Amino acid sequence: MVNIMKNKTKYLSIATLTLTAASVISLPAMAYTTGSTPASVTVPTGCTFSSSANWDSDLVVSGGNTANTESEGYQKNIVVNCNSSNGFAIQAIGIAPDSTSPSEMVEGNTSLYNSVADASIPTGTSGDSYWSFKAIIAGSGTSASITPGYASYASVPDSVTTIASFANTTSGATWGAIRTDYQVHASAALPSGTYTGAVKYTILPNA
Repeated sequence: MVNIMKNKTKYLSIATLTLTAASVISLPAMAYTTGSTPASVTVPTGCTFSSSANWDSDLVVSGGNTANTESEGYQKNIVVNCNSSNGFAIQAIGIAPDSTSPSEMVEGNTSLYNSVADASIPTGTSGDSYWSFKAIIAGSGTSASITPGYASYASVPDSVTTIASFANTTSGATWGAIRTDYQVHASAALPSGTYTGAVKYTILPNA
């Protein structure tokens, strides 16, 4: 049996709330004169993940078979809220250890890695062994779409890639959610053990 562990890690893209105000200047009292100094508050665009930041998903796959997370009852949605009406995108990139960093997650790595056997499962949709992911719109307060190619199982990207877009709205905020599923195929010759990898998700607010 091959125990496949996929750490689905969501990284928050946080815009820090910044408050700025002009200093109020006291002027000497003068007859027949009045004045004021304006104060301003700037709140930048910010987005947050409202669901849990991290969760693990384990699949047990026997050699020569395929398994996915579509039937997992504990599968969670990635829910995003933004304080701007401009909309946002959700981006993804693979992050996984490799032979040179078996204890670290390296951004841009897309293979599931078994540090004990020094073996890996490449991302893809065919071959002796492979793993892939897909995204589904799970709810939205505005028009939303999955990037072509990611509505069905696809390779995990090795560079930051937009997988879902949420359009602007007339209200003062936008929100949306996607569900991601993962699929693994293991060849009969694959060494047994735990293979670890992840997809890192980031929110990109629209300008």
